[in-house]
Amino acid sequence: MASLRSIFCPFCGIERFSDYEIMLHLETFHPEGGRPLSSFKKITKSPIWSSHIPETDDTLYLKDVVNNLELLQGNKDDIKRLEENQTEPYTATTTLINKFVPTNLIKHAKSYDDEQEEIVFKPRCLRNRRTNHKNIHSNPVKTSEIRFKPESSSQEGSKRLGKSELGPHAHEDKMPGWLIKLLKEEDGVTKTIKRTQNGKSKEIEICPNMMMGIIPLLVRLLTEDKSTLYAYTCHPCVRHVSRLKREDGFCGYRNIQIMTSYIVSTESQGCDVLGKKIPSIFDIQDYIEMAWDLGFNSHGRVETNGIRGTRKYIGTSEAQAMFCGLGIPCEVQGITKCKITETPAHELLLTAAEDYFSYKSADLESKIRCTHLPPIYFQHQGHSMTIVGFEKRSDGSKNLIVFDPRYFDSTKIVELIDRASINVRSDAFLGAYRKGIGYLKRFKEFEILK
Repeated sequence: MASLRSIFCPFCGIERFSDYEIMLHLETFHPEGGRPLSSFKKITKSPIWSSHIPETDDTLYLKDVVNNLELLQGNKDDIKRLEENQTEPYTATTTLINKFVPTNLIKHAKSYDDEQEEIVFKPRCLRNRRTNHKNIHSNPVKTSEIRFKPESSSQEGSKRLGKSELGPHAHEDKMPGWLIKLLKEEDGVTKTIKRTQNGKSKEIEICPNMMMGIIPLLVRLLTEDKSTLYAYTCHPCVRHVSRLKREDGFCGYRNIQIMTSYIVSTESQGCDVLGKKIPSIFDIQDYIEMAWDLGFNSHGRVETNGIRGTRKYIGTSEAQAMFCGLGIPCEVQGITKCKITETPAHELLLTAAEDYFSYKSADLESKIRCTHLPPIYFQHQGHSMTIVGFEKRSDGSKNLIVFDPRYFDSTKIVELIDRASINVRSDAFLGAYRKGIGYLKRFKEFEILK
């Protein structure tokens, strides 16, 4: 673990031991202009990053949504038109307390732009602040390990958020009974379906909103796609967890379930504490509340007034709190435009994804390079997905391969799983899982958790 260094507040002289802690102190006790903390929305009219984005933002990309729904329903004629966006909350990173977790499990948020003047992915209570500190972000290659001390001011400086941040159900005490029943009866439930292959009918068991076998199928489709120069994929056991047809606003939870599908299937660290099963939405809420009790990103409780049994939006902050609270190692990276090289955020994101999958890959020659790495939790303004691979095409363009919990796998995709041969246009099906520059350039900032 890196040695601690003292940092003194220029206003009151108090001693802190990390860039993050001193920024938290400055925001809480010495806000700009002498004002108390206020929301991002109050200080700027620019459509920049906010904690949570209301679902009404779906209307911004309505045409793209329609196109994507057609694709996922198997409409081949319209399948190439895919480019979608959906909305979901964003909450950022991190208050970690070394007292409760071994120091080797704690990773500090890092950015691909060390020289920027504004904190990009901060805890929600810090997002207003601009600073002239040049070394706020940790090294973009090596993640520093930092010891944090419990500090009551992290909660005292937080304010209750509303519908613009937590969604249309920001003030509900309990989700409706019909939704509780739906989640308990249909979420993760295995069903038996009939499949006809080579003239023979057989019964198979599938979990419609937690599909297995999608990664191996994507490998086959990418192999047959002539436009693919090379591609990387994560561990083949990762499931595509998607929403149920009547639910909404649970994308953050669904991405956590995708991440935990890797942990459970590979029996990685955290498998036992998860009970060797993918946690339900209710389990995840309990884990997050427990993590807040332990002091991990505990400002979230003040801002949300608790999430247990509700439909309030969650994001990266809550995902990180849960994993750290369970002793599962993770790190968060904030990515924004580099002010030195002028490299846009989406290019840095694509580079980060390729670096991640290629770093420990023993195979750098094959067209499709299958790894045993976990997927990456991926957040941009208004929505989150899970990165399960990276693709470079013959024309030089690059794509993220993602699982988007907003959409379930089409019946045509499900029918291709385990088939001996695939006689289809691979690009028509891959479009649902590709996110290229055309989509990513809409956003100026990203956050990934791995």
